Amino acid sequence: MIYITLNNQTIFDVVINTTNDLDNVYSLILSNSGLTNIESVSVGTQVTYEKPATIPASVNAGLPNIVLTEDYYSQNNQSVYDICLQTYGSLNLLYKLIQDSNFSSIDSYPDINTLFIFAPQKVTNKTIRNYIINQKIIFATA
Repeated sequence: MIYITLNNQTIFDVVINTTNDLDNVYSLILSNSGLTNIESVSVGTQVTYEKPATIPASVNAGLPNIVLTEDYYSQNNQSVYDICLQTYGSLNLLYKLIQDSNFSSIDSYPDINTLFIFAPQKVTNKTIRNYIINQKIIFATA
């Protein structure tokens, strides 16, 4: 499928509008040579993408909705994207993390020790999350 970019869009806007999944940002960049700047995308850029598969609602039907949460405190120069990778292991639940934590925006940087609340049972990529935690990796953005 083809998507034509609009004014003032970032690569993250494009990936949400095309695949509805922020984890696809790197594959979208790799498959489209016109996407070279994550801050902005030129108006009218043609972006090709594969329509994501949908999961039938019946797959989740009848499952208990148990929500336990954990706390995460931001560290020096961490962006909200970095915090999402630290907590969920992917960017899939970025907006959930922001909403659950009552944080104001993905465009701002949290102060050191800002509390973020996440649901550990919803971690989408445990391998990435565990590696980041075990290696004590902090994605500094200063």
